[in-house]
Amino acid sequence: MSMRQRLCAFVLFCVIFYSYKQSTVLKPYFEHFYHHWYPPVTHTEVSSSLIVLTYFNGNITPPLKLSEDVIHIIAITKLDGQEEYRCHIGCKRILFSMDAQAEIRFVNYILPYRLTDLYCQNPCGSAAILTRVTAWAHGQRVASELPAAITTIDKSRPQQDFTACISAFSNYDGALLIQYIEMFQRLGAEKIFLYVSEMSKETRDVLAELNHKGYVKVIHWRVGFIFTQLNGKDFQRDVQVEAWSDCFYRNMHNTRSLALSVTEPIGLFSSAWWGLQQFFRKENFNFSKLNLKDCEKYVTQDQKDHSPQGTDTLFAYVNLAAEPATYEWTSRLAQCLNEGPLQEQVMFISARIPGKVFHAEKTPTLVTPIRDAQAFVLSAFYDDRHQEDLIRIIGIVKRDYYENQGGRLYCHVLCPSGIYVEPVQTEIHIDHFDFPYGTASLICRNPCGSAILINVTVSSSSESRSPGVTLKIQNTKESRPPKPQHDFTVCISTMFANFGNVLQLTQTLEMYRLLGAGKVVIYKTSCSDQVQEVLDYYAKEGFVQVFEWTVNLYLNPSSSWRYALHQADLHYHGQIPALNDCLYRNMHSSSYLVLIDHDEIIVPYKHDNWRDLIESLRKATPSANIFRFTNRIFPTDTYGKDSGTLQWNDIPGVNILQFVNRETELESYDPKKMIVDPRIAYKASVHYLMEHFGSEKEVDEHDALLFHCKEHKVISEPLNDRRITRYDAQLRINVNQVLSKTLRRSYPLVVTPVGSTNIFIISAFYDNRIIKGQPLDVIHIIGIVKRDQFENQQEKLHCHIECESVIYHRDVHVHLYKDHNGFPYGTADFLCKNPCGSAALIRVAVSTSDLRSSTDGYLYVHTSKAAQPAQPQRDFTVCISTMAGNYDNVLQLVQSIEMYHLLGGRQGLHIQN
Repeated sequence: MSMRQRLCAFVLFCVIFYSYKQSTVLKPYFEHFYHHWYPPVTHTEVSSSLIVLTYFNGNITPPLKLSEDVIHIIAITKLDGQEEYRCHIGCKRILFSMDAQAEIRFVNYILPYRLTDLYCQNPCGSAAILTRVTAWAHGQRVASELPAAITTIDKSRPQQDFTACISAFSNYDGALLIQYIEMFQRLGAEKIFLYVSEMSKETRDVLAELNHKGYVKVIHWRVGFIFTQLNGKDFQRDVQVEAWSDCFYRNMHNTRSLALSVTEPIGLFSSAWWGLQQFFRKENFNFSKLNLKDCEKYVTQDQKDHSPQGTDTLFAYVNLAAEPATYEWTSRLAQCLNEGPLQEQVMFISARIPGKVFHAEKTPTLVTPIRDAQAFVLSAFYDDRHQEDLIRIIGIVKRDYYENQGGRLYCHVLCPSGIYVEPVQTEIHIDHFDFPYGTASLICRNPCGSAILINVTVSSSSESRSPGVTLKIQNTKESRPPKPQHDFTVCISTMFANFGNVLQLTQTLEMYRLLGAGKVVIYKTSCSDQVQEVLDYYAKEGFVQVFEWTVNLYLNPSSSWRYALHQADLHYHGQIPALNDCLYRNMHSSSYLVLIDHDEIIVPYKHDNWRDLIESLRKATPSANIFRFTNRIFPTDTYGKDSGTLQWNDIPGVNILQFVNRETELESYDPKKMIVDPRIAYKASVHYLMEHFGSEKEVDEHDALLFHCKEHKVISEPLNDRRITRYDAQLRINVNQVLSKTLRRSYPLVVTPVGSTNIFIISAFYDNRIIKGQPLDVIHIIGIVKRDQFENQQEKLHCHIECESVIYHRDVHVHLYKDHNGFPYGTADFLCKNPCGSAALIRVAVSTSDLRSSTDGYLYVHTSKAAQPAQPQRDFTVCISTMAGNYDNVLQLVQSIEMYHLLGGRQGLHIQN
């Protein structure tokens, strides 16, 4: 071999040797360019590692020594003891390769795979020119498919209140998934991110439709291949948490709160996430009560305040399921918050990424805590009675902290000339019933003189810039009405325990209206959806003002009136501070306040309304301005139900007209209620004024009584008292009007009784069909009757028919249906001759009298001549008769309706019980 050949062979050997030594560095470059022009085809072979998420954030602070402009990669890596990691980063047409700093998650299980955080310096300068990131671990590319897309922050998108994140490896059954997504939307989620590993074709079709509509975003979470070779539930939970991490990063700046979930457990939801979220914001709640442990990288404990660092564990939802399998699906992030029994387990938690707190308040709450003060404030008022010049603040304080002036508060009063600091005089009301917290009047001097008062900030510090709670000062000379706007305002202290007695509430509010109330104020903690619908109606009308009574977010209010009976924080649901707020809030806008509960009515016996009653009492006792009324209970669970009041059987709650027997003998204590002139009162309790400069009068029970309709013990000698039935006729009309615009507006078909008879009418139609060659010209009314009254036409009925502006009276011909199956009541047709001729039929009433009455229930006449279409508008209409028994077979109902649609039914009519 010649020298030239030897030299060439040596050079070739050196090149091959160098290439071999450098293959782990050069190979990524070649592969990167190769895949740039020829993207790899998705395959199923198992790689040793996998990218879960690539995330760029110019503000992230990595745990290692890098600048803040980093690329963060969350990866699954297979550990072999020789971990070396590199990043290959594409910046438009330039490729960079650099070492990656790794942080392997600590776990307490033994598996070859680990979640790993990789941090690489961003060489591109900005996220705008980042095109691709590929991570390498011990010489192999950390990806089994295409390199992960780069997620960047988009701060320009509008914020949403709630985004739901449903993580991977759930049972994505199509029907259950739709129900779950619908539930999330009803609870407040405006966007739902769904992480999918494997799914059926049917589920894929459902998700494609939801994804197309825009409120569901499907993320294909393709890490399931690892679990074909592992049986690692712990690792599976970790990867589930990483799906939530992905959701954090994607939504860091476009949503205020995240709700984290899987789809297996059946959660116990509150009516909306806003309410339940506040549970973790209680003043007396800290995470030490949840036995918080440093068992997951995302949760670390600060020994000073027990609050997790790096997370804001507010709420997703609380699960009370006792199924053992539920625990297997619980994320380790949630498990480390509680090791108690499953019935108390906080299952899923929302989280905060460093630099972003997920929280928002839609409206300010009435009860607000003062920082470092063990005190809460509600409202502030100017008080110049008796030549005083004070600012009175309604509050709740920890008694032992403020008794003997141990605690200190300060008023920072905003005047036109500046801010002045005044010490607070704390007066704890005597009616605290030994509970640790009590109502307080926080009083400070007015430093503004004759200038306009604006607001006051209550703080535990006298420093000018100290944190505190700012309240608008009400009842100033400039803001008061020149004279009272209402004769009577009713103050209903607290509505709690998901109050659902919607019928009695509606009847009671309408009774207040009939008796002369111009306004009703309600302090509400919780109620049913149906009660909320009625409250919304009254609030829009202006008759009812509702305040969200949120004391339960910070304290544990008692369900009893004495501390010895229920050792909680505050007297009975916080009644007393609510009443005092109502007292001052309406002091100058109402002549009298009625301090009462929602199941109580002050009923006059010699007069028809409160105005006449009070005028009569004032004539007898001119100095009186505090009127106290004897309490009488009308039990709802004993004696004297009136079977004639059936028209509201479809409405939940107690019908006060059914209970006409009351107790006769008082117990040792009479819990009276009051009508008071608010301008003479300083401090109010539930049954009397604690401090005032007025004159009291005990009202004789022959003049008026407190009608208290509630469950009670059996009374031995009940007295039949039908005084409230004097309002029966107008009360029925008013209540039905409210229900027709609220709970009954979606189903106008209502069974209406005819007076106190055993006759009920449902609907009315104009009928001009030709039957057996004879044309009809009648009003056809569908009804229900007691058969023995009509089988021989014993009962005589009359129609009152409204034709445009004229009322006609006609006899009714009753046809009983034969298929009564032996029941005492049966269906009947009421036929009345049409007196209107060509004029428009409007309404019809059925009565036992040929004279009109205010108690007559009118039905609108359907399919009148003017309303009849020229020809049928549909080929088929499906009539589904009665839906009863709290029907809840949603899936079958939807399937049936869709089958009807496929078979040609274009519209369905549902009659609901």
